[in-house]
Amino acid sequence: MNILLISPLCPLPLEKGGAVRIWNIAKLLSQKHDLDLVCFIRDERELKYESELKKVFKKVTFIKRKKLLNAQYLLSSLSHTIEFLSQNFKLLGQVLFSDRPLLSLLYDSSEMREFIVNADKSKKYDLLYAETFYSIACIKEDLRNLETPLLLIEQNIESAMYKRLATSQKVLPIKMFMEKDVEKIKAEEEYFWNSIKLVGGLSDFDCQHIKQKTKRDVLCVTNGVDVEFFNQKVCDRLDDELLFVGSLQYAPNISAVRFLVDQVWPNIVSKLPLNHNLKLRIVGRGADEALKEYVKSKGFLIDESVEDIRNAFQHATILIAPLLSGSGTKYKVIESMASHLPVVTTSVGAEGLDVKSGQELYISDKAEELALDVVKLLKDSDDRKRISDSAYEFVKNSYDWNSIVGKFNDYLESETRK
Repeated sequence: MNILLISPLCPLPLEKGGAVRIWNIAKLLSQKHDLDLVCFIRDERELKYESELKKVFKKVTFIKRKKLLNAQYLLSSLSHTIEFLSQNFKLLGQVLFSDRPLLSLLYDSSEMREFIVNADKSKKYDLLYAETFYSIACIKEDLRNLETPLLLIEQNIESAMYKRLATSQKVLPIKMFMEKDVEKIKAEEEYFWNSIKLVGGLSDFDCQHIKQKTKRDVLCVTNGVDVEFFNQKVCDRLDDELLFVGSLQYAPNISAVRFLVDQVWPNIVSKLPLNHNLKLRIVGRGADEALKEYVKSKGFLIDESVEDIRNAFQHATILIAPLLSGSGTKYKVIESMASHLPVVTTSVGAEGLDVKSGQELYISDKAEELALDVVKLLKDSDDRKRISDSAYEFVKNSYDWNSIVGKFNDYLESETRK
């Protein structure tokens, strides 16, 4: 088949979950099909990945996305929130007077619309495959006129994710704006899901939600992990390092870091002997100066130097992922499992995984309970081994990319034959 993959971001570098997902799916699909890529970029520096992308895609097209400046400031102080509003005044004003959410307006590109419509008219492709509804926000009015089969896979239930973020917002006017935007996202999602015949999600939880709104079968293409890659030993494990990993441009990770250094870490320290030597390592790129300064004020630094993420996973003693928002399967969790690294997370962090607390990982939602789980694992090396062994078998059997994309390919071939 000839497939056009429409992506909301450049699949390289592999620093964000969405990029990891799209790159791994595309690599395996390209072994049986011819793939072209059209993707949004935020910075001209992303153009340097074109040659590497062309090892998987026959043709690559980049389209510049509108900028939302300093989105992280929404989770920061009041002064930073005011700065965010002033820097994005024009775009936010458009949102206020539109029935479409901010997310859709960011990706509502006339250049992307022209590209997709022309691709459809050319009859070059057997399938248009879009990851996220907002990557195709520009063709909302064209959906029912497309002749080429269109498949939409959602990486998150965005309305659920932003609802959680809105709930945690302290500044009342911003909270009201976000709550209104959540309703717009919900309406937009449901419009796309009901206008497109081939729709999927990346967890049973997400797929059941979509199915309830569409009353039709929904394809599940879960996030996966390259088990063989993460199982290759690159360094030795310590017995005194707590690890957080994640892109620090992503709002749920930002709120998780703040929750970790504000509430979880002090609870951990209070439960350890005075002479403990436990270290907290925060690994991630994209943090703004406000977040870096905030983390520094709590006595920590953000490590942006890691080139091979396996070094972080294999060096640490425990991964902590105290996520309070977000949806879908979390890469940091399944990659840790593939690395034999025990995981302590929240119910949000474990969402979409068929796991039990105390079996493949530990799940708690309050700071003190998360701290108790961490301390329990620190004190019991046998339990760390039991949990990590169970987790490794779980991801090896259920979340290996080869198996996931193999089933996805079977679906694509059967659907396009209809």
